[in-house]
Amino acid sequence: DSGNLHGCPVAFLMGLDSHSYPPELQWVPKVLSSKKIAYIGLRDVDEGEKKILKDNGITAFSMYHIDRYGINQVVEMALKAIDP
Repeated sequence: DSGNLHGCPVAFLMGLDSHSYPPELQWVPKVLSSKKIAYIGLRDVDEGEKKILKDNGITAFSMYHIDRYGINQVVEMALKAIDP
């Protein structure tokens, strides 16, 4: 609902909201697990986006995390989350 398109390809590959796909795309399978994705450097995440991240168990690090821990540490944490 945010109007941002950057998350749409990922949501499509994860099969989120697949019941609303147009008929010509109903054949596309879910090919990406939410456990194998991590967002790094998020800013201005709206409440709807936060809910999607939480409900689907998607790892996410905001700019706060980068400022606090540094990019190297955040990348390490992200990699641990998606490949423990």
